[in-house]
Amino acid sequence: MAVAPDPVPVGFPPGWSQPASGDGPVTRREALSVPAVSRAVDLAATTVAALPVEHIVTDAEKGTRVRTRPTTFMDQPEPDRPRYATLVDTSRDLILEGRAFWIVTDRYADGFPRSVKYAPLTDVAVSTDDYGDTRVVTYRGRPVRPTDVIGFYGWHDGIVNHGGRIIRTALALENAARRYADAPLPSLIVRNTSNYELSPTEITELLEGVKRARQASAVGYVNAGAELDTMGWDAAQLQLVEARVFTNAAIANLCGIPAHFIAASNVGGSSLTYANASQEARTLVDYGLKPLLAALESRLGMADVTPRGHTWRFELDAMLRGNPMERSQLYHSLIPLGVLTVQEAREWEDLTPKADTDHPQPAPASPNPGGPDDAPNR
Repeated sequence: MAVAPDPVPVGFPPGWSQPASGDGPVTRREALSVPAVSRAVDLAATTVAALPVEHIVTDAEKGTRVRTRPTTFMDQPEPDRPRYATLVDTSRDLILEGRAFWIVTDRYADGFPRSVKYAPLTDVAVSTDDYGDTRVVTYRGRPVRPTDVIGFYGWHDGIVNHGGRIIRTALALENAARRYADAPLPSLIVRNTSNYELSPTEITELLEGVKRARQASAVGYVNAGAELDTMGWDAAQLQLVEARVFTNAAIANLCGIPAHFIAASNVGGSSLTYANASQEARTLVDYGLKPLLAALESRLGMADVTPRGHTWRFELDAMLRGNPMERSQLYHSLIPLGVLTVQEAREWEDLTPKADTDHPQPAPASPNPGGPDDAPNR
């Protein structure tokens, strides 16, 4: 029998809206404008959102544990959007800002959520009294019951808050690379060696002409009254490529993603091949996705969302099942031991069911088992 959801508001830890100090937060737009950040966030969010979800029902009295695919709430949390889109937005919020919100829009007769609405962080505000006990929640400026808010909280306060320094460094390197793309040679000084003093208008025209000539051609001309002196360093001397690779690796550490997954492979010396693809998937899950998976699963398993004994889990079997050779060796070992059946192995491989070969039925008895020679004489 389902137990009514916990009426106590959950998921609003003290100080949740206070960003980390450090060098100060950056905006989401600034963070996602860095290719390495965008790649890391998208990789984690889209990978988790694409995973199948299984519904686990545990009966402690009977000692049973049943796994099924969701047919209700988590099959499509939002009525007007697919689950993939809902989980992508939720995962992005958790990674970037350390929290995410769903607003309950409908409930079953037992009080548990039937459907929700993903709420962008800019649309939700939470305030408390001096003691931090009374909580007032507003969604798009309108009060909402705290029990109708499902708050997800991550493993940190968001990379836009505690990663401001490295993200700003990446932005500065992007700007430097763009400047050197516009003017690939070192900065120039035009020196007047004649006795004629140029007017401000003439100086501006001269500098604009030099700039256009640098962009149009590597060959230029100056008369005897001017000299060109270089100042500063070119891109190679500044080691922009090396600096950007190092920054990408630092951003990978910030986002908890192995560096070679965001095109910083020459830092770690790792490469992705067919032979190690399954191991790389395990590395991504173990060292990159587990905190995000735990944040989602643990919140969805709380008493205000799911009845006691019911939990939600993201299925990782398809992602971690290895290459065909590894899987065939696994089946070859487990089926003879009775741990796995042929039908279950075929299901894992997404193959159509076939006749039961694990427990073959005896052939039906012939109506005349002895054959024509044994027929009674008439």
